[in-house]
Amino acid sequence: MHRLNLYQKIIYLVIASCLVAGCGVMNNGSKILPKLTPVTTSTEPYVMTKTATRTMTPTGTLTPTNTPRNTYTPTGTPTTRLPTWTPPATMKIDDAMFWVDYYHTLDYDETWCHLPCWWGTTPGVDTWEGVHRLFGPMALMIYEGSVSYAEMLFPVKKSVNKNKYLSTKYFIQDGIIESMEVDTGNIANYRFYKFLENNGQPGEVWIRAYKEPYRGFLPFAVALFYPDRGFIAEYETQGQIVGERVKGCIYRESRAVMGLWSPAIAKYTFYEAAKEFSLDPDGWEYLPLEEASGMDIETFYNQFKKPNNTWCIETPKELWNPVY
Repeated sequence: MHRLNLYQKIIYLVIASCLVAGCGVMNNGSKILPKLTPVTTSTEPYVMTKTATRTMTPTGTLTPTNTPRNTYTPTGTPTTRLPTWTPPATMKIDDAMFWVDYYHTLDYDETWCHLPCWWGTTPGVDTWEGVHRLFGPMALMIYEGSVSYAEMLFPVKKSVNKNKYLSTKYFIQDGIIESMEVDTGNIANYRFYKFLENNGQPGEVWIRAYKEPYRGFLPFAVALFYPDRGFIAEYETQGQIVGERVKGCIYRESRAVMGLWSPAIAKYTFYEAAKEFSLDPDGWEYLPLEEASGMDIETFYNQFKKPNNTWCIETPKELWNPVY
């Protein structure tokens, strides 16, 4: 299970608070564009028994157009290191936000990559060293907890995330990115209906809710699970009580938290994926869509892939536990 230890959480909270408060960590000099050292775009599954010395074949050079990046050949052997937060300070925040937006607009382009590939990074194929070189200059902060875990915080507009940054977590084995956990923010391609439109009908849909509010808040979430393709996305919202039912609506500005992995390497059940990517199934019960709402997945997909401002699901209160 991917969890942060207490030390990591404390550092994360301190740095995140600093970022929200406006602590200066970026270069205020002239405009510096990123060094676009490419990440691999190969679709060859990475076999965990291999080392990070395998070579890859170049497939092009990235420029600010919809052109795939060429390959990166990993070098060196990972060594144990102490947890660190690194402020790259190589790019002004406005420039970094430009490039974050640029990579978001490339997603789902036919010449780019599709989930579980994220910003051109494919789980089980690409190296942390290559990702660090490409995206490091754009990051507000880079946390390297060990040779097996790293996280980058990227600056975004408040309309994308009220905290003004998005997190991407990388889980690494033998220098290769094994899986990722991504906060999408309020980005057009990842709005609820657009996610369904772009990715097709999920293999499974799961609902989680409580039967009554706790301190004025009633959590409600919808999880879209694509086990054969290697990704899961959860949209959380505020529920409401309507008679004897709990109603949850996903709004246009709702954002997803996604777990991404190589289906050639890992085969997860829904609950295994939920545990792996911090969706906390132990503390909050899920039910399959049809059991929770009486709606089958095909009906759900055809109904909710349509453009709208809200997408609502109702479920009987009696199916759910109280918050406490």
